Amino acid sequence: MLRAMEDKMTLKKIRIFLAAELSLIFLCVVMIPERPVQAAKKKTIFIMGDSKSRYYSDEERPRDGWAQELVYYLKGGKGSTAKFPIEYSGYSGVVRHRLQNLNIENWGQSYASVKTFLDSGRFSGMLQQVNKNDYVIIALGHNDARCEGASLGKYKKNLTHCIKMIQKKGAEVILVTTPPRNFTNAKKIRINAKDYYFATRKIAKNFGLSCIDLNKECVEYFNFRGKKICNTWYIKYKPGQHAVYPNGIDDSTHFNQKGARILAKIVAVSIQNDSKQKFLSSQFSIHTKKLYKTYSKAKKYKKKNYTKRTWKKFIKERNKAWKVLYSPESADQQCKRTEKSLKKAMKGLKKHG
Repeated sequence: MLRAMEDKMTLKKIRIFLAAELSLIFLCVVMIPERPVQAAKKKTIFIMGDSKSRYYSDEERPRDGWAQELVYYLKGGKGSTAKFPIEYSGYSGVVRHRLQNLNIENWGQSYASVKTFLDSGRFSGMLQQVNKNDYVIIALGHNDARCEGASLGKYKKNLTHCIKMIQKKGAEVILVTTPPRNFTNAKKIRINAKDYYFATRKIAKNFGLSCIDLNKECVEYFNFRGKKICNTWYIKYKPGQHAVYPNGIDDSTHFNQKGARILAKIVAVSIQNDSKQKFLSSQFSIHTKKLYKTYSKAKKYKKKNYTKRTWKKFIKERNKAWKVLYSPESADQQCKRTEKSLKKAMKGLKKHG
């Protein structure tokens, strides 16, 4: 009898203990808030460039780099301020822009080549900051073809090494061919550093990378606009024309802000219309897709197939579309109207006979 009573008491204690434990678990589930979901880390675009794409302070004007002006076309880019990160104090001239959906870090440097990026430790310093799903834009080649670079064979080897190291970090590489030099005494602007230019394109193809052919696009567009207008895009000033250059200057390599913004617009349009770059394509505040598509189609039309009168009207609209496409001031409505007019001119073309 006594043993039975003890068993009942033990069972009762077990039930009370289990009830208390269940109550405690319930309180923990109800009262402890869920861990907040962390916001996804912003992607970063890293720029590996030279004096044509680096950042210039107000004291270094009128020179300007196209990567510095690329920010102008990105969402949240207008009015953003470049910061010199303290943690990069060992690397001269590195700046960061924090934009709406991504960051841009410009590691460009005057006289830079792929070789100097590697030899100076600048590449390894940048690579430490690169994370998975980031982007690295490599815009070199001008100095690689000169004393700051290396032989063509070493250039290919160095560029290939950089691409592989970046891809190991899970980041994406975009190659940009170097912009051309000004007309100088030539009647036409030509491809700059031709051997290195073709090597860059071939490496991009072998790796399946996006390649922004800034060299070719500039050659075609600059020759179309002509020497007189192009001179206003480069660092070319007569004596007394600019306070920084009282004796004048004829720099056929570097650009002022007007020229840098045109180069940046060409880069922005190329990225926005690159089927491989779905995320980056959506980050621009400009809307050029329809105009670019129509213009690209119109560019393939040949004069010999159509009557003189309809061709003349078509060419007028096609040239206008080209200017609007690469103009830094083009508004969305202007792009829409221009695209509509070009389509109308294309439809109005009449074939011979």
